[in-house]
Amino acid sequence: MLFGFNLSVILTPIVQSMGPFWLIFGIFLPPLIMSGVFFIVYLFRNRSSAPNTSDGNSRPRHTKYNYLLTLFTIFGSAISVLISLLLIYDLSLSQKPVTWQFLFFNFTVDSLSAYFLAVVNLVALFAAFFTNRINELGGDEPPMSSFHALFNGFHATMLLLQMLDNLLMVWVMIVLTTIISAPLIGYTKAYNLKNVVAANTEEGGADDDEVSDVSSTEDELEGEIRRDEDVPASVANSQDRAVRPLLEIITYFERRAREASWKYIVLSSVGIVFSLFGTILFVGALSPATPFSLSWSNLATGLATAQCTVNAAAPYCVTSTNLMQLAFLLIVLGYGTKAGLFPMHSWLPDGHGEAPSSVSAMLSGVLLKSAVYVIVRFTILVNLGLKQNQSAPSQFTSITLIIFGLVSLVAAVPFILNTNETNHFKRVLAFHSLQHMGIIVFAFGLGTPLAILGALLHVLNHGFTKALMFLGVGRIYQASSSPSQALKVNQIQGVFKSIPVVGGIVAIGGVALVGAPPFSLFLSELLILVAALQRARNGPFEIVIAIIYGGSLAIIFAGLMVHMSRFLLGRPVNSAEPADVSTPNTIPPSATGSPVMAVSSNSLPPNTPETAVSSINSSPNSEPKKRMWHWAIPLFGLLFLIIYSTLFTFPYSEVLNQSVHIICQEGICQ
Repeated sequence: MLFGFNLSVILTPIVQSMGPFWLIFGIFLPPLIMSGVFFIVYLFRNRSSAPNTSDGNSRPRHTKYNYLLTLFTIFGSAISVLISLLLIYDLSLSQKPVTWQFLFFNFTVDSLSAYFLAVVNLVALFAAFFTNRINELGGDEPPMSSFHALFNGFHATMLLLQMLDNLLMVWVMIVLTTIISAPLIGYTKAYNLKNVVAANTEEGGADDDEVSDVSSTEDELEGEIRRDEDVPASVANSQDRAVRPLLEIITYFERRAREASWKYIVLSSVGIVFSLFGTILFVGALSPATPFSLSWSNLATGLATAQCTVNAAAPYCVTSTNLMQLAFLLIVLGYGTKAGLFPMHSWLPDGHGEAPSSVSAMLSGVLLKSAVYVIVRFTILVNLGLKQNQSAPSQFTSITLIIFGLVSLVAAVPFILNTNETNHFKRVLAFHSLQHMGIIVFAFGLGTPLAILGALLHVLNHGFTKALMFLGVGRIYQASSSPSQALKVNQIQGVFKSIPVVGGIVAIGGVALVGAPPFSLFLSELLILVAALQRARNGPFEIVIAIIYGGSLAIIFAGLMVHMSRFLLGRPVNSAEPADVSTPNTIPPSATGSPVMAVSSNSLPPNTPETAVSSINSSPNSEPKKRMWHWAIPLFGLLFLIIYSTLFTFPYSEVLNQSVHIICQEGICQ
């Protein structure tokens, strides 16, 4: 029932006519097909259309081309959302997993998988609305066929990760998410390199040969991480004293994005190696008589039904408890790197802070949750294995997850409380992801049905709320777009006055993100707190963890509200008194061309002339404020889902109950 209307009359015949093939393949094929098509377009498109030429309008010729790519991305994501919701309805009726085999690949989707699939698809759908604008420097956008190919491929790999019934293939999907998402994090933000030179050429500041030199670097600037040169040859050879500093500023910012992407690749690679070793040790801890099967569904059934008390060498019996425990530690450490857990979390602030806002929403909203999904699957298997010769559930996985979760939660506190000007708002949101991943893992570690329910709700609520925040903040950055903005984004303030609609949405999202009532994150955090207090009756250790959990939430609440107040309620820079132009390190606000920020030359590369800062700040805003309401519509949609999930659990109610049962099967819950 939805608002008094019986949907089963319509949905039941649709689901029955589709069958398992379309319920499974219809989810991941749309983004996968879109990715392939966009990649082909990228390979064969006419590159002569890429320069910033105009068709007579104020927008470049490829702007309509980018909008078309975005529409196709939205269409593919919408199909995946629709079919994933139909899959949830089918599972709520049959209460049996949907399975399908294709070649050597086994697909199994149970209620737990379907729940995470729905979260991934919904966040990807809203992020898709923002894929036509990724340049937070200002200026024009590049032709983005390569970006959309990577974005849809990233979406598809996360869907396959939760559908493939094979531990090794899940590991392969984690590897692919790293390979595909790394270029997205470092996607070029310096496409307007040529535009800056061309603009100065028109003014007589540079000759045509220099523009041609810059044009030759276009392939390097689109969709990939640039080579290690700090300054392009066209900059080094430039005779124009006005052009060269501008290009140095842009190159400096692009180098920052490259470093963030490189850090992400290095740390993720280390985590991938740990997770592979953990998977190998997990299989090695089982009896040699165990059939060679990496299917998590077969392993769960075999571990639960193994007759190990009669014959310790029987199939699926654990022959080495210590080896199984070591395997679980490596698995949590390895996949915890992708989940952003301490101590492998240091890629989060750079990766989220430098990536385009649509990519940041996907990274924080669903990539971290996909890694947690893998950890939960292994937790079920390890719990079943360790319980075989015990009358009560093992405490090992519970203690391990509680420690990783609490340490991550506590580690986020000093970073969120840091009000240093280098800790700009997107970095604060990244550290806030560290906190929430700690909450989710901590809740799974508590192991009670109530805590697991709270963790599952938190996965959904945090995914929606963090996507809303990153997408909204990204639009605010673009509304005050100029290359200097990216170099001094901490000076964006007074958003309520300058961009009231989007600023209001971000304000509501920020209140929801800190877990304030009556929003959905408050409900899930409260359920987890109640579960922690219930366990506090068991001993002093449980009392300590409940106090740490509650205290950390309160401190982080205060810290994030400080950042929110400065970002939203501060006075816009241009409303302040004019800056003293005699001060050498300050650029007057009137020189920025942006109503919400000014820039200090202290944040620029060394030896950058003040004239370069003033010139590049004076570039016009690429998106007038009057168009911002278009971008508020999908943000309002996300806000509606956040409020709706506070009041209702439809259509997730039955799937949530089944998911808790899957995790707690065979009495392995605490």
